[in-house]
Amino acid sequence: MSQHYFAHISPGLEPLLKEELKSLGARKVKLEEGGVHFQGTRKHLYRVLQWSRLANRIYWTLIEGTAPNTNALFERVTKIAWPEIFSPSSKPLKVAIRVSLSHHVELQGTGQAESIILRAIERSLEGSRVVKSAHWSDPDSETARVLVRLHEHRVSVRLDACGQLLHRRGWRQNEGQAPLRPTLAMAMLKLLEWSPDEPLLDPMCGSGTIAIEAARFASQRRPRVWEDYSCKTWRSFDEELWSSERDRLSADHEAARYHSHIQASDLNSEAITHTQAHLSRAQEMVQVRVLDVKELTPITPQVDPAATPSNDHECSKGLILFNPPYGLRVKEVDETKALLRLFSSDPERWRGWRLGFIYPRQLTPPATSGLVARELARFQHGGLPVWVWRYEHL
Repeated sequence: MSQHYFAHISPGLEPLLKEELKSLGARKVKLEEGGVHFQGTRKHLYRVLQWSRLANRIYWTLIEGTAPNTNALFERVTKIAWPEIFSPSSKPLKVAIRVSLSHHVELQGTGQAESIILRAIERSLEGSRVVKSAHWSDPDSETARVLVRLHEHRVSVRLDACGQLLHRRGWRQNEGQAPLRPTLAMAMLKLLEWSPDEPLLDPMCGSGTIAIEAARFASQRRPRVWEDYSCKTWRSFDEELWSSERDRLSADHEAARYHSHIQASDLNSEAITHTQAHLSRAQEMVQVRVLDVKELTPITPQVDPAATPSNDHECSKGLILFNPPYGLRVKEVDETKALLRLFSSDPERWRGWRLGFIYPRQLTPPATSGLVARELARFQHGGLPVWVWRYEHL
């Protein structure tokens, strides 16, 4: 039976998520600010949960309709088939509710709405389950997170299927300074049109996020190494179907792979130590070096001797992709400018390569002679408005 779902992503990156969901078989895909609506069966939900590299959360849309007053809201939520979602148990059901409220004629605040919704769920589950209020940030995967949007007289109620935020991959221990979310690293790879067999250099690797995302994508491993998804607590959960979708493309059972065409480097030796630890937890291997950006050179992928390359230009194709140290200190800006000067000063050496990075919107992107710059996207990173830029030789 087909159901309605909603996938959340940082505003500004919705078109990327739409294309990913379509590639995973989602149907009737529709954009909304901050996410994408889609339809599908449990099979599609399980596939998206395990294989989406871009979504932050996936929600099951339980109802969408009218709720012009508090009584109508209570009745709407009560009529949701909560007993068919959560099994009877002596163990209390922890429920975390988050409300987005705008222009509602009767409700005075989100607290009032949350109270009404919690009472409605208690009424629906009366006799089968005790309901307890919980915080949204509760790490317990069994906590039911209910997202409610009230706009004028309309209401939508969505149930989180994830538990943890999907950008938490499970391999990161040491966050480093201003870590790049893996979902955003994958978005950058998509925006810069990186292919898994193409050389990739991250000369400011920090904790290794870009290189690890690229390596797990190239290895066809699932993006996350944890398994405690909230949907596993639902009565309808199908373990056999879940396993089937998990194993459809996965190379998780295989040993760590060495990706000679991916290089992570940084001038900070502590960052390199973090990167190596994260690579080990992610079961991937790439080139890792302590290196100043001024000494960066192209790398060439290993070529099968039996293969006949189409031309030299195609063999030299590659991508430099990085997330500069965050903050707006002069030294950090100079490091980005030094890398751009290196890239622009030797067009023959870097022929066929392109360069991409995140940059704070408070600053004007560096202008470098011999390069053409193009803005690819705008979104928020660490609470700071940023944009992604692509530089190529003229």
